[in-house]
Amino acid sequence: MAEEDGRLPMGFPVKKTVDQNIMTKLYRREVAIDNPAQLFHRQRALYQCAVPEFTESNVQTPSCFLRKFTPDGNQLLAFSRDQRSVELYDYLGGGSGQELYCSELDSWSIRSELFGKFFRLRFSIPVAQENEFLNRECSLFTCQSHYLIVGASSVVPDDHYQHTFDLFRNNESVSPSANCQLEDYSLYMVDMKLGIVTDSRSFKLDKIYLSHNQGVSLCNTTLAVLSVQHQTVHLFQVSDGSFLPVQEIGRFCYPDDPLIFSEVQYSQSNATATSDGLHATYNPWLEKWYTSLKHRLLCRLLRQAEEACTPESQAPMAHFYMNHDKFVSLKLWRMQLLDEGHLLLKFATEDVVTMRQSDPTSQPALFGVYDVVTTEFLHIYDNTSESLLRLYELNADHFRTAVSHPYCHQISSVANSGHARALHHKFKQTIMGAKYGGRMEATRRLLGQLPICCQSYSCSPFLDLSLFSYDDKWISALERPKPCEDSSVKFFSRNGGIFAFELHMGASSSSSQGASQSGSTPRKLVAYIFHPYEPFIVSIQRANTDFMVNFHFRNQYGVPHEIDPP
Repeated sequence: MAEEDGRLPMGFPVKKTVDQNIMTKLYRREVAIDNPAQLFHRQRALYQCAVPEFTESNVQTPSCFLRKFTPDGNQLLAFSRDQRSVELYDYLGGGSGQELYCSELDSWSIRSELFGKFFRLRFSIPVAQENEFLNRECSLFTCQSHYLIVGASSVVPDDHYQHTFDLFRNNESVSPSANCQLEDYSLYMVDMKLGIVTDSRSFKLDKIYLSHNQGVSLCNTTLAVLSVQHQTVHLFQVSDGSFLPVQEIGRFCYPDDPLIFSEVQYSQSNATATSDGLHATYNPWLEKWYTSLKHRLLCRLLRQAEEACTPESQAPMAHFYMNHDKFVSLKLWRMQLLDEGHLLLKFATEDVVTMRQSDPTSQPALFGVYDVVTTEFLHIYDNTSESLLRLYELNADHFRTAVSHPYCHQISSVANSGHARALHHKFKQTIMGAKYGGRMEATRRLLGQLPICCQSYSCSPFLDLSLFSYDDKWISALERPKPCEDSSVKFFSRNGGIFAFELHMGASSSSSQGASQSGSTPRKLVAYIFHPYEPFIVSIQRANTDFMVNFHFRNQYGVPHEIDPP
């Protein structure tokens, strides 16, 4: 028979389906002898049997902004409604709220008590000072989830702009714009075990992009902070709850450069003393030479042009001298730590850096890999470099600096997942085939995601593309708000393509009433908070100013999927 050799009578292959029974998988894991390289994937495949298939919509939560789980999954980070305090909630387990569905409570009572069954407030820590407000999209966790780093900012009154040299502290400082106003910033370190603030650092009259950790990067114990206004990268060592300053990269590159320069500056100021006996004030903004970082950038560009020249053609050198002024005018825009000794720096025009340009992706930019120890650029790439794109595709995991924790497993990327690689190439081919597209435009668009923001990807197994397939238009591992679909988001198992579970979204009655009265459709967004290893997901829907929180967890007691509203 044709069925015996795995084919249908017409010659089509039979699609084999792996048994999804959790007891069968546990037995196979116990008795099977696997290749050590496949052990992790076989263990993680158990998540295909324990999925968050139940949804409870419109859960009543405390007056706060829920943000994310800690890397160890034991606590949930939230910010108070006034954005001045950090709140930490203990996570009590995915089965903690199931007992409510075995009682005789109505649906409204269940929604009111469900949050308290899953979470218990551990600390409410006042952090922000005076007129500061915490940025609820800025949070970094150190190793073993011991310390939390958060950022705050406060608006600078107009009367504080007294001295020009407070705004321009070196000759690379940018000119503020209406879209890039200066503020006072602070970084705070919070001990999550004791519930106290252990240290803080202030940056006055500055511009640091705190949203989504764009201006801060943490790798192990090294913290980098990018001052866009003053074109400086501040490096700190995170040790025992303190920010230990290491060096500043910008005007100088070596830690002892300021000391050596101050000796020369002091001798010159003595020689140029004014007639009234007072020493002349030295202003770095008036310096005529390049800063150390800009000098190393130009030197690397010149060296690459020299290496690219041949006896038959000197075009690379001609290109360098022709665009020299454009290279000089570039400003430091983005930054990330590749490891504790290397930085990925992105340079763009001043209009892009100060948000005067509405479409920064289409503008020219340079990427540089900077060695902190040798203070040299290892290589410079432009934003249409296919070699940099190829380097990213082969080493995407190295660009995503994650928290060093046993529960933070590898995230699906174009470098380690064939399914992610297929989506990546599909997106590339779409841009290449679009109007005004092409290979160069596709490369520019794909490199626009670099540098990657620190700790911005979820390591949940339910986002692992080797286990589940889903529409990345509505949900992805990148922790960013997504458009909210009216229907549910469906997940399918990679074993046979069978349906696994779906995330139902609730309907906001106030938003729909407001839309019907005004005649306009509100913009609906949803943010997902995945637990790092348990089948528990929090979705936060937003329509204009209305928020609704939904819980998605595993149905252990056969609770009906739909509960009648009160």
